[in-house]
Amino acid sequence: MASCLIEIADAVAAELNDASFDPPFTAVRAYVPTYDLTELADVKVTVVPRSLTLAGGTRSKDAFEAVINVGVQQKVDTSDAPTLDALMGLTQEILDYLRNKRLDDLPEVLSISAEIAVAVSPEMLVEKRVFCSVLSFTYRVYRE
Repeated sequence: MASCLIEIADAVAAELNDASFDPPFTAVRAYVPTYDLTELADVKVTVVPRSLTLAGGTRSKDAFEAVINVGVQQKVDTSDAPTLDALMGLTQEILDYLRNKRLDDLPEVLSISAEIAVAVSPEMLVEKRVFCSVLSFTYRVYRE
């Protein structure tokens, strides 16, 4: 049986893949969101399980908070403001889509917070000419 952190990450990737975004993408779950620059011609969305914390519970069940990161990456021309704006828009669109949403594959898991943890990584943009944004979602799950 996979850990609940992996199950939630897989459910987040499936949820993103069932929706329509502009530009379109296929989200994948991975442990390291690293790609060759040639692979980043099109936008890449990577779902990464980040942490699992015991956060209280009841007599019969423990409450855990699972943090899932979602990375948005694409090789860009750093002077192309419309493309950069569109990628920021996609980041916001993903946040709006997933925040406060129950996951179809895991309806018992509650979304409790969502943030754009890194709007754009200046280091990636300057050093590699890659737009890189990181969203962070926290889900609460109860387990026996």
